[in-house]
Amino acid sequence: ITFGMKKIPAETSVKPQLISVPNTWKSANSAESVKVCIFTKDPHEEYKRRIKTLGLPSIVKVMPVSKLRKNFKPFEAKRQLCASYDIFLTDCRIVALLPKLIGKKFFEAKKIPVVVDMTKEDLKSELEAAINSTYLHLTSGPCCSVKIGISSQGTLALTENASQIIKQVVEKIPGGWDNIKVLNLKTPHSLALPVYTCNNSVE
Repeated sequence: ITFGMKKIPAETSVKPQLISVPNTWKSANSAESVKVCIFTKDPHEEYKRRIKTLGLPSIVKVMPVSKLRKNFKPFEAKRQLCASYDIFLTDCRIVALLPKLIGKKFFEAKKIPVVVDMTKEDLKSELEAAINSTYLHLTSGPCCSVKIGISSQGTLALTENASQIIKQVVEKIPGGWDNIKVLNLKTPHSLALPVYTCNNSVE
């Protein structure tokens, strides 16, 4: 779903915002549906052990910030890292270090690491929510888009996802519905199909 706004938000953030979905197309409990890399503080052995005990096979790589800084300086190394995983997570305590370390490729691919709190007592729920959600990137433009699912989920599941996602995103867009100009539905290779324009729905 693409959201076209009447006014560009005065305050924006590159940090992905979590949007929950009733019918997720990826699972933290399946490495087949999604592969996740998480950036942590140093030393990382404690976090690696703790994550292993959680039983989340989708998290296939735990990388300390020191390794990210040392091994991924060249652009090509950053590009390969970006392409190697579906989702990146990051400990909230190192998020300020990441822009220089990961480079612009992550931003272009909309694989900006999702922020998690590694100090949470219920860390499993924290990580599951971050992986199973979809994401809103509210940047400095008049449009933003949010993935609602994949075609194999079927019409009913996608319709339920779209309905819930629209409600949540509109609440996060400054001005709410008053600032929504148009909603479009599209795939990566299709034309944008309008589903809402100003105050008029399109059946």
